[in-house]
Amino acid sequence: MARVDQQLLGVVNGKIGNLVFRRVNGKTFVSNRPQKYNITGTEESTLVKNGFKNLIMFSAYLNSIPLIKTVWGSKTIRGNRAYNKIFSHNKSHIKSVEISELFRIIPDPPDKQILIFKTEVEQNYAYIDFLTDYKAENCIYNYVLVFYSKHHNQFMHQLGEIEKPEIHQRTLLNIELNNDAINFINLSGKVIIYFGLIVQDQSGAILTWSTSNGQVYK
Repeated sequence: MARVDQQLLGVVNGKIGNLVFRRVNGKTFVSNRPQKYNITGTEESTLVKNGFKNLIMFSAYLNSIPLIKTVWGSKTIRGNRAYNKIFSHNKSHIKSVEISELFRIIPDPPDKQILIFKTEVEQNYAYIDFLTDYKAENCIYNYVLVFYSKHHNQFMHQLGEIEKPEIHQRTLLNIELNNDAINFINLSGKVIIYFGLIVQDQSGAILTWSTSNGQVYK
């Protein structure tokens, strides 16, 4: 920015052509007028804003499920509050304004000893294709199904316990859906289904958990 020492036209302040004049402490300075300005409210910024709105809703819903909140609150996951961890972990998966099947309902597991390959729904059952290499005595395998309706922009979930699966064997788990889940799926059109397995000891402490990519149904 240049300073104007002599002003033949008197005090100049404002824009003249491609020049911008400013008065600072009784002195006049001149600079080139910017060719482009940052504009808020553009289509791109609106998409990003809506994407973050949906991620906030996704994070808040997961944070309301105690078992999921406990996993995110595990000391092995970096961060402070469970909600912040959910948000940060999924932020990189915002590809559009919509909630994505790439989102995780539980963090990527530290050891990948439980792998979920595929989740399908047929009639009143969810079928889960998975493999576990995790071995521990007196542990409890809990499952969590989270359903997201693209049409209604709403969530619901179902929790339960399964028998301890065989180690080192690929297993097809069939889970009977409750009435709330069945009605939600039937009335929602396109649904994203997220599934995760969470292993706890008898005291409720988290031992490990599975991968949890979502899949689109219908």
